[in-house]
Amino acid sequence: MKQWALLNNSSFEYRAQQLFVDMRGYIIESDDRLFSTLHLKETAIFQWLPLLESLWDSLLSDEINDNSEVIFERMCPQTTTLPGMYDFSFIKAEWAGQMLIVWSITDITDTYEAIAKEQQRRNEANIKDEQKLK
Repeated sequence: MKQWALLNNSSFEYRAQQLFVDMRGYIIESDDRLFSTLHLKETAIFQWLPLLESLWDSLLSDEINDNSEVIFERMCPQTTTLPGMYDFSFIKAEWAGQMLIVWSITDITDTYEAIAKEQQRRNEANIKDEQKLK
């Protein structure tokens, strides 16, 4: 996987995976850092992650410029492959003479769970403070 040397740089401090997906939705290449794509390459990504089907036409549209990044934060696909919370980003780019979508998946489950716990703690503290005032 020599071609991934350019994509695997120090900016990825989180658990992340990058996939090259053709315009029909088939995985061409992946670094498989979060999950194996070995058996997923035989079907379009929409078969195992249906929420992408509704986004795909927009990603392919002429309104999205090549090399422009489209980001969807806090995605909860609830699949066996992606059971947590993720940030998805998509970049339309040319690679090996064909147009592809570079799909980056960043696992931010731990971060969002920590935020939710802190919010819950603060809410409970606020409720206690309000009860003391009564």
